[in-house]
Amino acid sequence: MFWINRPYRHCQANPGRLSLGGIVERPNFGLVFRDLCELDARYQVKNVGAYAAVAKTFGGETIRGVRVRALMELIGMHQEASYLNITNHEGFKSSVWRREVEALAIVCYARGDEPLTAADGGPFRLVVPGLSSEARDVWNLATIEFSDKSLDETKNGSTIPPARPREPGEVTGVGVGEIANSDPRTLVVPPPVLRG
Repeated sequence: MFWINRPYRHCQANPGRLSLGGIVERPNFGLVFRDLCELDARYQVKNVGAYAAVAKTFGGETIRGVRVRALMELIGMHQEASYLNITNHEGFKSSVWRREVEALAIVCYARGDEPLTAADGGPFRLVVPGLSSEARDVWNLATIEFSDKSLDETKNGSTIPPARPREPGEVTGVGVGEIANSDPRTLVVPPPVLRG
């Protein structure tokens, strides 16, 4: 018996565009504002600030976005992809567990009906409500690769996969979410308390 590896499509940053690749059927290296506007309405988020404090707006139009699940469907992501490897145009890189963010992550692309400006983190901005790493708010998003391996030089030190995906609006606090974002080498378990 032998295994046939699925092709891996690396993507490169293209100015003003969002590139998607990795273990996917249909990579896309040039998504623009109009493409994200036309994605399925069930994945559109009309007010990202209602989910993520970092995207709240004070006055003016609200920031709009689309859930990452829509992008997964668009490119035909394979289930073997355990990570989202994210980069922006300034060189920031991070890997996050797909199961931890797939239900929550939003790619912001508009303020009202206009494309997102650089002052708002555009043209594309990744927001992940509830994530406690640097990848929770990535401005000037360039690429997302859906991979079975994390990036070598990542800013996110999470090494323990989440037990289950988080759901929109879920509050994790102390427990699984906190442990999932901890370094297992520094995890300290307090001794049991003896009563007697």
